[in-house]
Amino acid sequence: MYSMFSLCKNLKTIYVSSKWNTAKVSRSDNMFYGCTALTGGSGTVYDENNTDKTYARIDGGEDNPGYLTLYIVPYATFDATDGNLTLYYGEPEDGSIKLNTSGSANLLYGTWRDASAIKKVVITESFKDFKPETTGSWFFGFSKLETIEGIGNIITDEVTDMNMMFYGCQSLQSLDLSGFNTANVTDMGAMFAGSTDLQSITFGKGFNTSGVTTMRGMFDDCQSLQSLNLSSFNTEKVEDMAGMFYQCKKLENIYVSSKWNTDKVSASDLMFSGCTALTGGNGTTYNANNTDKTYARIDGGESAPGYLTLYTIPYATFDATEGLLTLSYGEPEEGSINLSTDGSENLLSGTECKASDVKKVVITESFKEFEPTTTRGWFSHFSNLETIEGIGNITTDEVT
Repeated sequence: MYSMFSLCKNLKTIYVSSKWNTAKVSRSDNMFYGCTALTGGSGTVYDENNTDKTYARIDGGEDNPGYLTLYIVPYATFDATDGNLTLYYGEPEDGSIKLNTSGSANLLYGTWRDASAIKKVVITESFKDFKPETTGSWFFGFSKLETIEGIGNIITDEVTDMNMMFYGCQSLQSLDLSGFNTANVTDMGAMFAGSTDLQSITFGKGFNTSGVTTMRGMFDDCQSLQSLNLSSFNTEKVEDMAGMFYQCKKLENIYVSSKWNTDKVSASDLMFSGCTALTGGNGTTYNANNTDKTYARIDGGESAPGYLTLYTIPYATFDATEGLLTLSYGEPEEGSINLSTDGSENLLSGTECKASDVKKVVITESFKEFEPTTTRGWFSHFSNLETIEGIGNITTDEVT
């Protein structure tokens, strides 16, 4: 390997696999001579005193420095028997599929694999190490895809483009995107368009749309959706909502928060066209003459009709200093606690707040608007609870 990379002064990175081996190399003087820009995968920089094969290894950091970088990529394996596509990030296995993650087309573009043959996608833990800047078109045309397992292993923190991510996933019935962080995303155009069997989409608090400028055709032709909870959406920068809910003919309710804003929207033609089942929170029904952004607001009844419904739920705030839990009903405050009111466990089940830390419960007037069908177990295991103030604000008319 004598002078193998000698005077490659602009060479910054050398990628190798685990098959790289210098055990039999007997001559390597000046191998890296003059490679002043070279840096190993763990940050080892060029040292003019180490230019032979000594550093001709995958960089192991301070304990085992090297000038080389292990070649790792997003890749997949495919089982044609059951239609399973499994995604990994790391050193590719022999016979694996190198994925197209550029956002220009779907993951299988250029691999001679048929996207319509995929029935299930499994995203492994290793995929968490991949930090894509786009997920645009990743599952475009996966028309037979029924299940995505491990979707939370897609790290979206740096993603700016989700355009057409699930376009044409005609067999997919549900999506849980509660683990997505979309703080940097600007494009959600046609993200779920053509997913005709999609019945439910779960958006978490991290599904932040404050930077998004286009939602054009986002749910276009999602014919099986009956309800959408978009309460995490902040639409203050969105300019294009044309065809956003086009032909969502089974869609009955769209829940939003006070962060919903269409002031900057300049394109909204056909936004609600074909949404014949849609009803606003105060009873405004679909009108074929009003399908643009005019009715893209929280329903205010006859004086200010709209197709949207303000998202209201039972929630709580907790003051740990006093052990005070305050129950309210309405649009949740930032940092509030979503209560468990289904009777399966106590009100704080599944939250970070412990029932045993509560000394006093205050039930506000707003809670009267909540009409539960059960109060079973609500205060079970509140072992240090001394006082309940406003218990008359629990409306029990529908409780069984």
